[in-house]
Parts: sequence; structure tokens; C-alpha cells
Amino acid sequence: MAETERSNQQEVVVRKTRSSGNRVITGIISWVAGAIEVVLAFRFGLLLFGANPDAAFVDFIYTLSAPFMAPFEAVFGVTETRIGSVFDLNTLLAIIVYAVAAWGATSLIRSVGYSSTTTVEKMDRE
Repeated sequence: MAETERSNQQEVVVRKTRSSGNRVITGIISWVAGAIEVVLAFRFGLLLFGANPDAAFVDFIYTLSAPFMAPFEAVFGVTETRIGSVFDLNTLLAIIVYAVAAWGATSLIRSVGYSSTTTVEKMDRE
């Protein structure tokens, strides 16, 4: 991104560049949030389709997602159908909150992570 201001005899160019450290941090935040959201999406799907909680994979997903679900456990009631499936709004809320939090954190880091350099170049104008 470059902005240019022109005066009589000189041109001032301001270049904004992102530091590589910020790219790493935003990448890590995006990766971790994406992994959490995938686990929560699996949890939602398994609950929705009435998966057997005694199955090893299902138990693994429920155990893995439990710490991320803790703040959202009692927000909404759980809707259970006749066939044993569960429509869990708490899991959907968690997915949305983690996505918005990751987006906000990465946006904040990107917005404050720019460094400006000013270059003054002389130009002949007539």
C-alpha cells in the first residue's frame, strides 16, 4: 500500500508493510481457531445424527470438545428428537463465537501490525 503526496520539488512516498512476525501470529490464530471449529462441527454433527457416545471416536470428539464447550453449556436448552438425535444450539453458538473472536483478533493484529516507511525522492518539475 503506498500513499503519495506531491509538493513543488519533492514526492513523499509512504509505504506500509506488514511484519513477518504478525503473519506468523495471525496464521497460528487462524489455524487454532479452525481446528477448534472443526472439532465443534464434528460434535454438532455427531449429536445431530444421534451417534453412539460409547463409540471410541465419538467419545474422543466429545472429550476433546468439552473444554471449548464449557462456557456455552447452559446458554440454550437442548432439543432432543424422538430418534435420539440432539439439535445443540450451544455448539452452534460456540462455533460462531470462536470464529468471530479469531476474526477480530487477526484483524486487530493486522491493523496495528503495519510499519510505515517514508521515502523522499526529488523530482524535477517544470
